[in-house]
Order: sequence, then structure tokens, then C-alpha cells
Amino acid sequence: AARYAADAVARGGDPAEVRAAVQQAVVELRRQLWQVRPRGSAGLLEALGQLSERLVESGRPPLELSGDGADLAGPAAVAAFRVVQEVASSAEGPVTVVLRETRSGVVVELSSPQPLEPRPRWRRRTSAVGGHLTCVAGRISVTLPCTAPTSTPFGQARTSS
Repeated sequence: AARYAADAVARGGDPAEVRAAVQQAVVELRRQLWQVRPRGSAGLLEALGQLSERLVESGRPPLELSGDGADLAGPAAVAAFRVVQEVASSAEGPVTVVLRETRSGVVVELSSPQPLEPRPRWRRRTSAVGGHLTCVAGRISVTLPCTAPTSTPFGQARTSS
């Protein structure tokens, strides 16, 4: 976009219009990058809150988030986020997301008025970080290990001391 803008100005284009076009391109790029990696420093819950806001901005119902205070960070949070993101973007209605802590990690339960069907890539994504995905009666349950403390920023791996 920057090269296009420079070429347009060099050919006598209106700098104000070129600047506006570049700014719009940057906004769209940031929006696309957010889909790949949301901003956040507090873990999965913060990222899901941002996702819920994005859903509302696009005219979809917000996520119904609840839980017992459990949270995830690091690669497990990214895997869970991707599953929730895909479910929320394809579900026909609101999606309820419940996070709860268990002895084996954190369980992310997803439900919707319409039965949910898992996709093979969701199973691959969760198993790649040591978790597993099950689907019973149209409800999806993702169990992921707690591999990083909740103070680790979303998507960043924990560093060892």
C-alpha cells in the first residue's frame, strides 16, 4: 500500500486522497491481523471478550462468557481461541462459552441453540498443544493443559527461569 501511494503521488495524484487510501489499507490490515492474533495481555478471557466485541460490530450476537475464574495463556490459549472463533463465526445464533478449571487443565465448553459439529482441524489444533476435543449432544468440550500462568500474555509461551 505504501509503494502504491508513493507511485500515485509521484504521478501527480492528490496526496490527501492517497493518504486516506493508505490509512484505510492499514486499518484493514490491522483488522485481518487481529483475526490471526488478538491483542491482549491477560489471557484467553480477555481475547474472548475482544472477540465478542468484534462479533457485535459485525452484527452477530455476543459470546455468552462464564466460568469459575479459569484462564489460559500461551499456545493452549491460542488453540482454544481459534476453536471458539470458528464456532462463533459459523453458529446460527449465540454461542455460550464456559471456562472451568479441572485437575487436568482448563475445559472450554461451547454450546449453541443449534447442535455444533466439530471440524477435524479443531481436533488437530487442540491435540498439538496436548489437549483433546470431544463433542457430545452437539456441545463441544475442549480440555487443554495449563502450560502457562495467566499473567503470560495471550499467545506467548512461558519462559523458563
